[in-house]
Amino acid sequence: MADTTPMSMSILDDQPSEESLLLERLRMIDDKRSGYFGIHMHLSDLKASNKKSHFMRIAARAFESIINNTDAMLFRFHNFDLVLICREVPVDEVDNAIHKVRALFSEDPLTAAEDGSIEDRFATWYDLGDKDDFDAFLRTAGEHDARAEAERKRCLEVRADAQRMTGERLSPGNLARIKKKLRNIQIADISDTQLCMKVQKDFKAEPVFRERFVAMRSLQALVAPDVNLFGSVWLFNFLTEHLDKRMIGFATREDFARMQEPLSLNLNISTIDTREFRELNRVAGSHADRLVIEFQLIDVFSDLAEYRQARDLLRDRGYRLVLDGLTPMGLHFIDPSNLGFDFVKIFWSRDFKADMSHKRREDLKNQIAKIGRNKVVLCRVDSEDAIGWGLGLGVSRFQGRFVDGLIATMTAKGLI
Repeated sequence: MADTTPMSMSILDDQPSEESLLLERLRMIDDKRSGYFGIHMHLSDLKASNKKSHFMRIAARAFESIINNTDAMLFRFHNFDLVLICREVPVDEVDNAIHKVRALFSEDPLTAAEDGSIEDRFATWYDLGDKDDFDAFLRTAGEHDARAEAERKRCLEVRADAQRMTGERLSPGNLARIKKKLRNIQIADISDTQLCMKVQKDFKAEPVFRERFVAMRSLQALVAPDVNLFGSVWLFNFLTEHLDKRMIGFATREDFARMQEPLSLNLNISTIDTREFRELNRVAGSHADRLVIEFQLIDVFSDLAEYRQARDLLRDRGYRLVLDGLTPMGLHFIDPSNLGFDFVKIFWSRDFKADMSHKRREDLKNQIAKIGRNKVVLCRVDSEDAIGWGLGLGVSRFQGRFVDGLIATMTAKGLI
């Protein structure tokens, strides 16, 4: 696999990310922006074969003279983008440095357009003394910071899962063997369901949707007992794409017209443009509103254009959408209210309640109100305390092990 390790500090380091440092710098100069300009070089749009660490280090070195001899700072994003902030630096000097970077990638389609032309996708310039330019750049920086934070959290979760699992590291060889074994496994044997419920303050409940998902422990036990499935993030993503297709095939056997509650599937965005999903769409027909499609936060922010295309396609056909993978802290960085989701899932953790000040709680309550209280789902709920915490913030939709137990008890009493 190609070397695509980011050239800046590891995203798992405890140090502030380059994206957050850029935001801090922009806030520092907000009241004295005269003479400042910024350049955003979109190296993340290079072909995969060109996004290698040693290329990125060479690109960053092109600006060393400017950084050492003028009032300029270079920020190296985890996705390989470069951002240069300058104050009263001769534009010709910056142009010459950027030209060197363009020349480094001269064979890449990203550099095909003429430098500075309307079609040029390589670099975007911002006059930070101009309020509109500054605000636009601040929004862009905020989006990148949110993506970096989401990626860091995802990597931490994957690393934690990898440490909990034993066995040999997932590799192309054992991935091929796993996919072969999966042909003889019924998806029902490695999947589970969990209801999302609308819960009132008197604890009366009604179903919102039923999520079907692959239980990774069951998957490992049946097809890969000696393999650490989380040992490689990239290969694990390939595996999930294969599992998506199996899950979709299982869903096509549902009777959507008689379904008691909508069915939710957690899919990769890329899966929407597959033969298997087109078949599911055909089978669902006029009952597409009985299907809820969940996308992971990191998948959405890794390519917003691809997400918006998938979102528009799905919404036009009647599907509902869920953004999965947010934390209360994540809402501080990301505003999902303008992304077009019908539901937004927020993870519950006891730490959130313990560490949250009154001001932060009120801010979170306002953020939930902005998204829409009927759209927020508190998931991974493991106690009555979690439901009480959510109800206090205006949340009424919950999912998790405690909710499963609540459903079982209420069903036994004839309340559901």
